[in-house]
Amino acid sequence: FLHALLCSIRSSFWQADIVHTRDHSPLALLHLLRRPWCYETYRRHAAEKPWLSRWTRKINLKRAVGAVTHSQQSCDDLVQLGFDPQAVVVARPGFNSTAFQPEITQADARQKLSLDPNVKLVGYVGNIGAGKGVDLCLKAMEPIHNAHLLVVGGNEAEVHALNMIIPAQQRNRVHLKGHQASAKVPLFLSACDVVIIPPLERNSRG
Repeated sequence: FLHALLCSIRSSFWQADIVHTRDHSPLALLHLLRRPWCYETYRRHAAEKPWLSRWTRKINLKRAVGAVTHSQQSCDDLVQLGFDPQAVVVARPGFNSTAFQPEITQADARQKLSLDPNVKLVGYVGNIGAGKGVDLCLKAMEPIHNAHLLVVGGNEAEVHALNMIIPAQQRNRVHLKGHQASAKVPLFLSACDVVIIPPLERNSRG
């Protein structure tokens, strides 16, 4: 709330051209202060909260400068909330290909990371907090006895929490590497046979 208050006051005092945010709380204050704002999201808010569009349409979201989202589905969702269809930009996720240069073989990547060169390796890189679906990865790996799971990401507390739910029979097949420097991530990806993104439970509707 304090962040929302300060950014709204600051943008008004310094007459910011546009306030771009992914947080909800600044939007309400900026809207009341009639400051120009732009919203960014990858969520489907109308699908997750069917009651929300009744309120957002009342406050006239067409006053917003615009919105940025990562998919057409999310764009359609924002339009349902009341955003001007012409003001929503779909910017699909991408990556910097130069981060993967020079190319490295899987064998060399595993050697650098001290990973077994002879196992099938399924990898996940990203946030491992609650709701990110990493627990689904563990469940999916249970019947796959000829593959290992490599999980890269998370702080010490999150890694400990995830480690606590790994079944005893899987412990030698699950490798938790915790947070890694961004420059090292391509090395982990190159070491994997398959890289997965688990589905998020809250986005399973529709």
